Amino acid sequence: FTYLEVEVGNTAAKGKIPLQDRLAVAEFGLLESQMNSLQRELDVGEPIESDVLSVISDQIIEFKRKLGIDYYVEGLTFDYEAILRYVKDLREQLNTALAFGIKGCQLLWNDILFCFTLFRRALQGYTLKPREVTTLRRTFKDVITFIPFVIILILPLSPVG
Repeated sequence: FTYLEVEVGNTAAKGKIPLQDRLAVAEFGLLESQMNSLQRELDVGEPIESDVLSVISDQIIEFKRKLGIDYYVEGLTFDYEAILRYVKDLREQLNTALAFGIKGCQLLWNDILFCFTLFRRALQGYTLKPREVTTLRRTFKDVITFIPFVIILILPLSPVG
């Protein structure tokens, strides 16, 4: 515990230590002090009350669950809180990715429409400005890049057949 306490207290070497890590170290220190007091009682020969022992046992099991190191799993068990947190985070990431992709497709579509108007104006005899030519080239490159993107990323997600 002393080593952990020194590591958490040494923010100069490690930078900012998250609050969750500092709380875990503090909880570990409390559990260790409770175990040491129980050991001293055993060394003296005093009996340990079963209520105290069950409370400490429950605290240790809960601490192990928080850290994700519960080795005494019997059968198939699920941590529903962790699963719900994971699904919520996954849904948020999916929504962010979809919004990003949709916005990118909208911007590409707008660029394509603008390039069609520029191309139509050029066919009517209008001389394009250098900035408009650059826009045409950039949009053409974007469309050429979009095709491999669709092939590599989207098609593997579709079912076979």
